[in-house]
Amino acid sequence: MNEIKKILISMPESLLKEIDVAISRDKLNRSEFVREAIRFYLNEKKNNEIKLMLIKGYQEMAGINSEIAEQSYDSDSMQIVEYERRLEELKNTW
Repeated sequence: MNEIKKILISMPESLLKEIDVAISRDKLNRSEFVREAIRFYLNEKKNNEIKLMLIKGYQEMAGINSEIAEQSYDSDSMQIVEYERRLEELKNTW
């Protein structure tokens, strides 16, 4: 089981009043509120890091996909030119 450690924190009185309103509404005590707030914060930080990694990955893939599309376009264009050249040759033999 996790060992419970006590900590001492300092905060402005106005923030403490807001916390007391929230814990009264949510039927928590200050320790429960702080633990929940810290868990929420850490989870949000982790989610934001994942989102940033996804954004970076999508941006990198966008560049790669653009290069692939350009290569395919160039290849397709060359094939069309060759196809039209052969058609013209066939047309001239009829």
